[in-house]
Amino acid sequence: MNIRELRKQKYWSQDQLAQMSGLSVRTIQRIEREAVDAVGIITAEQTDEVRKEAYAEDVKGLYKLTALAIFALGFTIVVVADETTG
Repeated sequence: MNIRELRKQKYWSQDQLAQMSGLSVRTIQRIEREAVDAVGIITAEQTDEVRKEAYAEDVKGLYKLTALAIFALGFTIVVVADETTG
């Protein structure tokens, strides 16, 4: 039996399991998609790997958002400077 089946057996949504476990819903979804070991239980190493992957994706998203904000600010400064001098 895997994590998804256990969760459904308890009638828990992914959101409820995420709140109870302290993980994000996205991480719960990833865990449920991960391959399970021979007895159908995800190992601690697999769970740690999923958390690391989720963290890496969150950091990438933050970098992308920061880059977009810097670009928007720079573009605004150029437009305002051009309006002022032009």
